[in-house]
Amino acid sequence: MIDVTNMPSKTLTVRLKTQTEITRDKKKLDVSELRVGLSVVVDAYGDNERDLLAVEIRIVPATGRTG
Repeated sequence: MIDVTNMPSKTLTVRLKTQTEITRDKKKLDVSELRVGLSVVVDAYGDNERDLLAVEIRIVPATGRTG
């Protein structure tokens, strides 16, 4: 599981599965590449915000926003 803070600064817990694809610049990465503070885009599904399963996580350039 990972915790992700979305744009309105709400933290959501997202489950990972072995098939969750993690990429940066379209290159596949291992889950160990995920670090606190990275900017990511997470494609996930679930019945509600407490039941999210990540299908894909893309590491993207930081947006430069603060706070």
